[in-house]
Amino acid sequence: PYIIVICGHVVLKELKMKGEHRLKISGVFPVEYLMIAKEQGVDINHLLSSLGMSPNVNILREHGILFEQMLQMMHALWQVTNHDLSIGFQAGCRITRTAFGYFGQAILSCNTFQEAIVFCTQYWELIGKGIQTTHQENDKEHLIIIETEMPTEGYLQQWMIESAIFSFWRTLVAILPNAKHELKITLTFAEPPHAIDVYKEVGNVKYNYPINSIQIPIQYLSDKLPLRSSSAFTIAIAQCDAQLNFEDQYSILTKKIKNIIGLDKNGYLSLDEMAAYLSMSARTLRRNLADEGSKYSELLKQVKLKDATRLLQNTQLSIDEIASKMGYE
Repeated sequence: PYIIVICGHVVLKELKMKGEHRLKISGVFPVEYLMIAKEQGVDINHLLSSLGMSPNVNILREHGILFEQMLQMMHALWQVTNHDLSIGFQAGCRITRTAFGYFGQAILSCNTFQEAIVFCTQYWELIGKGIQTTHQENDKEHLIIIETEMPTEGYLQQWMIESAIFSFWRTLVAILPNAKHELKITLTFAEPPHAIDVYKEVGNVKYNYPINSIQIPIQYLSDKLPLRSSSAFTIAIAQCDAQLNFEDQYSILTKKIKNIIGLDKNGYLSLDEMAAYLSMSARTLRRNLADEGSKYSELLKQVKLKDATRLLQNTQLSIDEIASKMGYE
């Protein structure tokens, strides 16, 4: 058993160390999907029971859900809601920072808008595991780029991206209302039927864009937040760090591989080469990563994306030369 101290109370959590470390994610977004379906008349208790899950949404919200279970749940919701593509957008616009616990408290107590943005991207996995957030900056704008870490597509990917990006947007607007009409959202998806609701709620949204992002004018980054508090931030971030350290036990191999994979003169290590480097068979490596909710191909894809972005921004290489370095023809 591991002991976690939260708000002065001692909470005991038993971990079954059987090597079956599947990716577990926050229940905040899945519960919001369920609440939206419930409003449409769906019997969510029956739906959850049919999937072999607890019908108690409070338990789901508090303890989270396995990524594999969430995908099954989302597929079932897709069917019973008659393919409602707007669920991700609705969830993102409804979830408030107060639902994020210490993560939300840390955001509110940051000193500046930029500090809040950096904190969000660094600690996003506490509430949105399965979604990868990075940020970039140019002379005019600060970009928060959001992508799925796991292999998803179609409505699954759109629900996950939209719920993440619009909840992120709503959090930023809450801490700095003056920036609301200056923030821009870009999405890689085609314009959906619910686009009119998006424009009404958010305003500046572009579809069919190369990246999923929130774009923030650079002049807002140094603005002070109204509820800034160094003492409150210290307390909140300590709890966030404790939670991350607790959960890191479930992704030891994944994190190790991310630190090893990198572009060198010979390109990137293949699965077989990485397995040999780690002194295990390719089959064992593949199985152990699956236990952590990862795939080598997805980890390699993430690293290539970062390397390609860095090379495009900071070198004089042509796109063809960069593509060749990435292993593409």
